[in-house]
Amino acid sequence: MKHSILLLGIFVSLVIGGCKSASVNPITGQSLGITFHNFPPNRPGEVYALWVEIPKSAAPQPVNPLHGLVISKLVSTFTMNDTGIVGFDTTGFSKRLGVNFSTMIRAEVSVEQIGNIGSAPAADYLVGNISGTYTVGTATLTGDDPLAFGSSLSSVSGIATLASSNRSASNYIGEVYLMNFASDSTTSAGLTNLASLPSGWQYGVWTIDSATTPPLKTFLGYVISPDSKDTKSLRDNYNYPGGLTLDSLQNAPWNLVNGISAVLLSLEPGFSSSDPAIPFPAPVLYGTIPAGLQKFTPFPLTNVVKSFPSIDMRIAR
Repeated sequence: MKHSILLLGIFVSLVIGGCKSASVNPITGQSLGITFHNFPPNRPGEVYALWVEIPKSAAPQPVNPLHGLVISKLVSTFTMNDTGIVGFDTTGFSKRLGVNFSTMIRAEVSVEQIGNIGSAPAADYLVGNISGTYTVGTATLTGDDPLAFGSSLSSVSGIATLASSNRSASNYIGEVYLMNFASDSTTSAGLTNLASLPSGWQYGVWTIDSATTPPLKTFLGYVISPDSKDTKSLRDNYNYPGGLTLDSLQNAPWNLVNGISAVLLSLEPGFSSSDPAIPFPAPVLYGTIPAGLQKFTPFPLTNVVKSFPSIDMRIAR
């Protein structure tokens, strides 16, 4: 499926649903040709934002630096749904940029909180350097760029364990930690090779129960470190990320040993003060909890990092 939009000198095409890249038509004058590939729908309360970076020395007014001696200029925010891109609007961009398009050196897509977009990206998602000639520049924005997530996410590995305290031994059916358990006195972190994340991002821990429709997705907290409690630790019994999934109606542990529940470690934008309702569509580790699993029995999490969405840009300068 492909969608193309022509907006004020900026050619935009969208590629979703596994379709191959669309060719970008020849463009002239100061304009941008942009092709979006495989973008997931944004979550409620969030938008994507496309930015370009220019050297601070080229800026027409005093600004604050972002990546070193550069500043970011917002091209447009946009949302994504199952049918395509919504709200990509470049009205007045050339005026807001204030300099020739030849000064653009980098482009990025960030995730932003609706109603709280600042003068620089809150959470860089995709990044790419702009190369080319004085008249034509190109860039491919990916999550593998060193200024985004790099390539180390594929090395993250994990083990999880259902566990509870002696005073609430039956709670283990709904209590899970990213912990490797050998004995009461021998436990260790379940997360290994945890990659450092760019500013604005955190790891989130979730349980997902597919016995309900839609599946019940419970946010357990943001990871602080592999060998410490997460950000929601009031009821946690072990010094590792994770905790209790509670059935609020019954005020009892949720049954996660039904054979169709799982543990998820995801990438999460960290700008919200409230808990996310659903995971950001960037899973890192995932593991199904075996049916009838007994407490203190570690089970593996699989690395499920896949290709990020991407953007191809062609800039007529």
